Amino acid sequence: MALNLSQSFDDNKSVVNAPPSYEATPLSGSFSASAQSFSLSSLFSFLFINHQRTMVLSRIRDIVLTPNFAPSSALSIINSCAADLTPKRFSKLLQTPNIEGHTALYWAIVNKQREVLSAFAAFISECPPACSSELRLACTLASDHASFTQLKLASIDGE
Repeated sequence: MALNLSQSFDDNKSVVNAPPSYEATPLSGSFSASAQSFSLSSLFSFLFINHQRTMVLSRIRDIVLTPNFAPSSALSIINSCAADLTPKRFSKLLQTPNIEGHTALYWAIVNKQREVLSAFAAFISECPPACSSELRLACTLASDHASFTQLKLASIDGE
């Protein structure tokens, strides 16, 4: 069967192998723009949250590692940091070993910053076993029986 290439196409006739018109699918362009907008907003949201977390961690690090940090200044900074993150994220940040391999709570105990420790503890509803173990270690290193008792670290994990 031979094709007649000299055949003229009539605009009123349908051509089976013709590509679809972009105008025939008006939603494809808006869907693409909407998906692109969603991915960009997700990316910016992710970057913003990470930036906030980094800034909060920097301020917390300054408090717990600076000798003789004024407790009154520390408390206002801690409250400001807590307002910058969700309660869950702030609690997790305080309990993650992200300051020279230890938690902010650990450094508050080791550096004998009881007011700071109390302020941190107010934002933590549950302390996982790994964090409890680290706090026990910090209390032992600092010979801080008062913090050990205040944090109720005498109970054995899992009981």
